[in-house]
Amino acid sequence: MQRQGDEPAVDRRSGARDGFGIAGVILCLVIGTGVVLLLMGLWKRFARETIPTLVELPAGSWALGAVLGVITVLGVIGGVRCAAGSPAGPRWRTGCGRRERQHVGLRPSGRSSIC
Repeated sequence: MQRQGDEPAVDRRSGARDGFGIAGVILCLVIGTGVVLLLMGLWKRFARETIPTLVELPAGSWALGAVLGVITVLGVIGGVRCAAGSPAGPRWRTGCGRRERQHVGLRPSGRSSIC
């Protein structure tokens, strides 16, 4: 007969497994935060060194703005084309000789298809 203070071995193992799982999650969060902060610092340093150089060039700020605008427009076009129900799917998915159109965007299961 078990006393109230005795725990079966299975409960102790699952408790240890839970503890290791929690410690693993905390460790991943700490490492992930460190990586994000490192990348943000590197990006800030890169921007501080390159932006003044680009702005000093003749029409450098206009060129930089144009390039960033084109990147933004291309990103929006890509996002719209990959949206569910978009009639203008990617051309590389339809092929030259095919008449049927493959489904593009989110599948009914919620997973996205290749864009």
